[in-house]
Amino acid sequence: MLSQEEIDFILTNEKADTARLLLAYGKKKEHPSGGVPQINIPLCIKCIEVRRKISAKVPLWYAHPALAYPFSLPAEQCSSQATALYKQEIVKDRLSAQTPGLKPAEGKLPAIADLTGGMGVDSFFLSRIARELYYFEKDPGLCRASEYNFGRLGARNIHVCCSTVRAAGKDFAYLSDKDISLIYLDPARRDRTDVKVISLQDYEPNLLEWKEDLFKIAPYILVKVSPMADIKFHLELLPETEQIHIIAVDNECKETLFLLSGHKNDNRQQNAPAAPSIKAVNILSRQISSEAEIWPAGAAEETFSFRFEEEAAALPEYARDIEQYLYEPNKAILKAGAFKLAAVRTATKKLAPNTHLYTTGIPTDFPGKRFEVKEVRDFNKKALKQLKRDFPAAEISCRNFPLSTRQFREAAGIKKGGNVHIFAVTLTDGSRKIAVTVPVKKS
Repeated sequence: MLSQEEIDFILTNEKADTARLLLAYGKKKEHPSGGVPQINIPLCIKCIEVRRKISAKVPLWYAHPALAYPFSLPAEQCSSQATALYKQEIVKDRLSAQTPGLKPAEGKLPAIADLTGGMGVDSFFLSRIARELYYFEKDPGLCRASEYNFGRLGARNIHVCCSTVRAAGKDFAYLSDKDISLIYLDPARRDRTDVKVISLQDYEPNLLEWKEDLFKIAPYILVKVSPMADIKFHLELLPETEQIHIIAVDNECKETLFLLSGHKNDNRQQNAPAAPSIKAVNILSRQISSEAEIWPAGAAEETFSFRFEEEAAALPEYARDIEQYLYEPNKAILKAGAFKLAAVRTATKKLAPNTHLYTTGIPTDFPGKRFEVKEVRDFNKKALKQLKRDFPAAEISCRNFPLSTRQFREAAGIKKGGNVHIFAVTLTDGSRKIAVTVPVKKS
């Protein structure tokens, strides 16, 4: 798809202004120097733009300048290398446990099907642990680019199918004899007017319509849902769920994954299905190198596993006052809803039932951000005026508080910046407090 001359052009102009390049050379398939014909300038410019987007997102692919990217949107929507590698780990662990004796590091796992292939990032990384991978994508241009890229990356075990899986064979017949161990779905989460949707019923494809047929093909389905999705509501829609994974990268919630088991579906009439395990993980992107094809040790800085019944039964201690250290859970734990259990497991005191901050008198290991409390003030108009004089610039967070963070900042007249972090909170007794803190790096 890309000639050596086109690859050279991409690398030479990697930092160039692409708008000026396109303006200078137009849409003609010719070399800018005029010396070498048949260089697709628009394609090269698109590749330059997409490579910039994936340089940090998928560093392994960025390290391969021969890969072609004809479209921008799939690059914006694709999984990152960090989350794709984490999916690899989920699948490897589950399928290895299901079939003892397999050696996933040697690519010995049974076949996997990715029914929503897109740019192919998830397909590529899942293919590293599978015997065969079947990639489905209905867009012919994406299929051509992905097939070319998989070849350049050495992923010879990926079979590209330019179709939806249903169109490839009546009632999923195409996959019926392929010994598929797991099906992966990353449905489109935008409607026909390009508005984001959150509910499973609005996804394309609609898993609720497909899952019974898919379980006839494979015992497991791994589906990616919106990071804003209501987990308990989706769990009601997907009673076959065995595991839920909430993935944050550098403390930004990126993906929510449901692992469904057909075995739970088979046994539903005999026994009540076991409650699913929930894992909240915060991945450090700096641990994911451009060479990583297998999940690297140490990439998950913080992992918190639990079940909903544990959270329901947890009896945390509530703080009467804010002590010397204050803790804010990482975004994955907050999304998972492990509010009480986080306090119990870390031996910290929760500020209030609906104030998801924690405190101790001595520093402790906590899955989130740590702050040292310099002083605590009562909240009132006088305190707000004094805050501006003492801290003209600071970061501000309001938790379970009558004012939003924006409203508090405007009322206090404090600019963003500085090393101080001010928390406005409500304690168990209903009192409003202002905690002036500074961040503490983990040792």
